[in-house]
Amino acid sequence: MFQRQLAPALGRLAEGAFRGGLAAPSQLAGAAARLRDEVGRQPSKAMTEPFLDIAIERLAAHGADALRPRDDLVLAAGLGSSRPQLQGRSVAAEPSLLPVLLQRWRGRIDDPMLGSLLWRSVFLAYFHADDEMQRDGMRRFLTATLASLEMAPAAPGWLQTVLRHRAVLGDSPAGLYAEAWIDGDDVGLRELSDDADLPEESWFWGEFVGEVVAALCGLRD
Repeated sequence: MFQRQLAPALGRLAEGAFRGGLAAPSQLAGAAARLRDEVGRQPSKAMTEPFLDIAIERLAAHGADALRPRDDLVLAAGLGSSRPQLQGRSVAAEPSLLPVLLQRWRGRIDDPMLGSLLWRSVFLAYFHADDEMQRDGMRRFLTATLASLEMAPAAPGWLQTVLRHRAVLGDSPAGLYAEAWIDGDDVGLRELSDDADLPEESWFWGEFVGEVVAALCGLRD
């Protein structure tokens, strides 16, 4: 399987190319070439639409237990992509597929090669989820598995930003940002918008405006 191939290859890359100090460019190029030879070009192939469609078909026809490790990779990369076989919906918006996929990913969140990718893909899709039940399922997955990322030996670089904005996974996801904005502070809102690449049509902005209006009118509970 791809990630089981990649882990030892990366280890050999570290031992060979970087032993004895900083590697020369030619050494790095050679090490990269050897790495490509060992694991192939599966990451780039895996991002293509045919592989995503195959993974979706396997998930729909046979369930999450039939998925292969590469399927997890391509489904994470294309979680929010509209697909013809789903009548233009994405896996993230498909109620028959998303819950079983998230259940599978809960069991794989500790995978050092896949865990952070799976979590990040759900986090980004969360802001696109118009359906409240789908969004709630993503929120439960994200809150239940966030601690695993915090305890990982090598935390992803974006984790600290996520931790600063974990309130978006709570019952009032836009409340703190609305309060800060009213006080003239939009730093946190800008950081969240940039990090999560919030689309203009995201449900978050409706929540944000509602919180601002309620606060200004003195109607908040």
